[in-house]
Amino acid sequence: MSSTRLQPEDLAQFDALVPDFITVTSNLKDPRDKSKIKHSLTTILFVCLSGYMAGYKSINSFGKFADLSWPWIKECLGDEIGEEPTSHDTLGRVLQKLKPTIIEELLTQFSGTRTTLNNESHIAIDGKRNLGTAENRRMNLASNAGGQQPYTTVSALAVGDGLVMAAHTSEEPGSEHDCVDTVLKALDLRGAMVTMDAGNAYPKFAKSILDGKGQYLLCIKGNNKRTNELCAQIFDAGVNRMYDTENQVVKSRKDEREVRVAILDKERESGHGTGECDRELMSHWPDLKCIVEVTRKRGTRTGQLNNNGELAWSYHTVKFVCSKIINARQAMKLVREHWHVENKLHWTLDVSYGEDASRAKSGFIAQNLASIRRFANNMLASITGRASNMTDQMKFSLDFEFRKKVLGLD
Repeated sequence: MSSTRLQPEDLAQFDALVPDFITVTSNLKDPRDKSKIKHSLTTILFVCLSGYMAGYKSINSFGKFADLSWPWIKECLGDEIGEEPTSHDTLGRVLQKLKPTIIEELLTQFSGTRTTLNNESHIAIDGKRNLGTAENRRMNLASNAGGQQPYTTVSALAVGDGLVMAAHTSEEPGSEHDCVDTVLKALDLRGAMVTMDAGNAYPKFAKSILDGKGQYLLCIKGNNKRTNELCAQIFDAGVNRMYDTENQVVKSRKDEREVRVAILDKERESGHGTGECDRELMSHWPDLKCIVEVTRKRGTRTGQLNNNGELAWSYHTVKFVCSKIINARQAMKLVREHWHVENKLHWTLDVSYGEDASRAKSGFIAQNLASIRRFANNMLASITGRASNMTDQMKFSLDFEFRKKVLGLD
């Protein structure tokens, strides 16, 4: 890809006014012919990023945001950006051509300046399909029958402060495992606990986490059939094993949860649920220390009764493998907090940033917009201390003092 480095004059004024953003954009390379550049790449990214933070959700609306906010944008970036606002056509063309790794690296760089991982850190990794990049009627069809799959973005969320530490969108629709591998390689996991659901619970990812000096807690279901069977044997062993147990009742949701943790030991006596299970599990999963069982008893929200006239309950049990010795209370906390990536990040991306509604997918535009959405969430979250929401976007749109705080202008 032919490219020219942005010249220092493109970034004049910006360094003094927006120090956080300039730190991660100063070395960007622009894929366009320099002789035809009217608006710098920094300006284009700033417009898209600020547009998302102000509640705009599409390339076309970013053009309108630039029209309405150009005096403020000039105040931030300097008069060198010109009198004429950048158009939505220019924004779209650049994001179609810009290689997605550029903004993904910016996202990782920025999040690294805002938080430091340690032994208390929890990173929840999960994939999200960008549904608007495929037609609903074609999603369930085979590829040879005209089937279509949406692009998938895998995000690594720092649960404590709502920051996306790294993200990657598939170059080919539907390839989530490649995204997980890329995200793990981008992260500095030293000391952090990484949780992933059953779809990504494989020994190769466990090894990648350990190679990055992190620890893992991975959900085990039917796709890991043998591991699931061995874990079930261990928790069926009864008096032959010691379990650390924690119970929790959530009255508002009619939920009761029981967590049991079994520490593995290669030296245990052989037998059902004892030594043989331990040794086979530890040979399959790298540096495995313990397994966790979570059983949830849930009453129906409608108050449905069973044949005896009593409240009907459903039961659901899942297992986890873990590379660190933890107690049942710690396991309960990690398992519940993993779902912040769904309930706080993915929900926010759909509702506040319009991710599933976005149908843009020409060139690299789907991948770049996915990263910019997460970048916008990070900038707001770094101020609020949690995943952003529509209230934060409204405040950014209307409150110029808040804008200064988010952009580091105060």
